[in-house]
This record gives sequence, C-alpha cells and structure tokens, in this order.
Amino acid sequence: MTHRRALVFPVDDGAFGLTVDVVREVVVAPRVTPVPTTPASVLGVCNLRGVVLPVFDTGRLLRGAPLRDPAFAVVVRCWGDDGALVVSALPTLAAVGEQPVQPSETPGTAGTYAVDERLVTMLDPEALIAAAGLGHAGAADGPAGTGPGSAVAGSAGPGSAVAGSAGPGSAVAGSAGPGSAGAVPGGPVPAGGPVGAAPAGPADTGG
Repeated sequence: MTHRRALVFPVDDGAFGLTVDVVREVVVAPRVTPVPTTPASVLGVCNLRGVVLPVFDTGRLLRGAPLRDPAFAVVVRCWGDDGALVVSALPTLAAVGEQPVQPSETPGTAGTYAVDERLVTMLDPEALIAAAGLGHAGAADGPAGTGPGSAVAGSAGPGSAVAGSAGPGSAVAGSAGPGSAGAVPGGPVPAGGPVGAAPAGPADTGG
C-alpha cells in the first residue's frame, strides 16, 4: 500500500493532519500580536525571523471551540505565501494511506484516515482558510487578497499584514530569535518522532 507522510497534531479533542508538502515548519509557543478588526478566526500576526505571518485559530476554522494560548503553530504554504495554523501540541510524523476510511464533512477537510490505530482528519489549508472567507485561490503573483495575509490586511502576502506591501521581504524588521531547529522548508522532514520547532516573537504593529 502506498503511503504519504504527514504531520499529525491535536486541535482541541480531535486529531488532524497535513501532508508534508504544504508544511514549511513548526513554531513553538507563537507570540501573537492581535490586529484590531480582524475576524475571530484570525488570532493576529507573529514575527518569524523578520517575516510577519498571519496566525489562524484552527479551532474556529474547523467550526469548533477557539484555541487559547496555543502551544505550537504549523506554518503552511497557501497560494504562494505562508500562514500559521495553531495546534494544541507538538505535531508528529506519521504515514497516511492514499484512501480515506471515511469522508469528512467540515469545509477544509479532506477525509478521515486510519493512522496508528486512530482516526486522523486531513486538512487542506487553502480550502480551510478559504471556507472561512479569509482567502481564495490565486497565483503567488495574482491580485491582491489571494494569500493568507489578506485575512489581516487585504494584500497579497503575509509581509503586508503590517507593512502594507506585497511580499514577505517587506515584513516588519526584527528577528524572531534563534534559527529554526528541525524546520521543514517545503521538502524533507526528519524521519520519525516529533518535529523540531522554532520560536517566534511578536510582530511590531507600529501601535
């Protein structure tokens, strides 16, 4: 049987997963700066090594209870930009089959799979964010509002969540701290066990 590699993590009482091809890295204890007037599904923004990322409340995106004081966030690639989904505990790597054991009905989910004698619902991050009205499909160089950063500022990239420009290069200056240990740069993931995580600091919103 063919398997895919995925990060598996809890959100409240449920088990969810993301295929590793959409995962950039895992952030420990993200320090989130709230942004006024954003939807309830957007916790705010965080500064990851100088790049400002929108941080989404995965519990609310899944039509459940909000996540308070999230322990970790998974940085995902959506429409050519990065955004962070908060989770309840450190994700672990797992092998997921190609076919779900049952469908899933919540918008943004992509079926339920058997993983190590438990059921894990896989997420499609673009569909999950779009279902909440926080972004829509589009190319990385497409019109304003296509990426996850548009949930915060209505622009094309996460860097513009605060700085008001089109890409992460214009993100608020300032480092998030030490480099990422065990980062997942859209490619190889360490084999077995939990994934290492990088710290992220608060974003300077200028207020």
